[in-house]
Amino acid sequence: MLKLYGAGPSPFVRKVRVVLAEKNVSYEHDPVIPIGVSDEFRKLSPLGKIPRSRTTAARCAIRR
Repeated sequence: MLKLYGAGPSPFVRKVRVVLAEKNVSYEHDPVIPIGVSDEFRKLSPLGKIPRSRTTAARCAIRR
């Protein structure tokens, strides 16, 4: 399953959420504020930028 990291009010995160909804892709949202992020999040996003996604599947394909 896809996991989306990012703050809900972020316009960038909202754009990703809209696309995922339009494509009917199920995902889990983990709200992360990009200020003072944890070391665990820094491993996922070294610059601390959002949105960031992660999948547990071997590969993720979104068809047009």
